[in-house]
Amino acid sequence: MAAYARARVRAGQSLAEQTIDIADAATPQEAQVAKLRVDTRRWLASKLSEEFSDKQQPLVNIDLGSLALDALRKRTVVSLDDSA
Repeated sequence: MAAYARARVRAGQSLAEQTIDIADAATPQEAQVAKLRVDTRRWLASKLSEEFSDKQQPLVNIDLGSLALDALRKRTVVSLDDSA
């Protein structure tokens, strides 16, 4: 299983290297074809290895339960006196 995982990472690295070669060799006339070739290899590399994945990790983790409890702890009770 470890050998298979290493092979997937190496395959992803190989595809990433190919994207650089394709982009460097592209001429203005071949730009659209080169972009398609690069995008396809990039997508495949992301499927083979997390190293090349475009998935963003959450930057902020918010616990709404804690926020609600903190708000309740800090509340103040205001009474309105009707006798005024």
